[in-house]
Amino acid sequence: MLANLSLARITLVHVCPLSGERDIPGAVSSQAMDDQILADCGEALANLVSRHAHCGVEVIGVLRTGKPSEKLANVAAEVGASVIVIGRHGAGRGPGPQIGSVMECVMRTASRPVLVIPPEFRVSRPSGAL
Repeated sequence: MLANLSLARITLVHVCPLSGERDIPGAVSSQAMDDQILADCGEALANLVSRHAHCGVEVIGVLRTGKPSEKLANVAAEVGASVIVIGRHGAGRGPGPQIGSVMECVMRTASRPVLVIPPEFRVSRPSGAL
């Protein structure tokens, strides 16, 4: 709704770690595995963009590989984002309002404001949706 009021564009970013970044042993890791990981991540991102295509504001998807906190900041700069909106999964250790390492790094190093959306504010999705 905020984006709709200001005629902004929403850029959905998915940072996909390849096999080497997932601690998969070199004997198991392969270019074919990385190709499949990228295809799966690309399909998930395309589905997400498609689900939001008619929300009244331009929605684009950007797929990157590498370190998520760095790539999120890079894309924000590339597209001239005025704010980074990031969802919290509850990935922090232990109970309470902890945050994960990616979010912490983004919040510490971002060159623009960061809006954190807690898990309880997620839009419910149909079973099996990403």
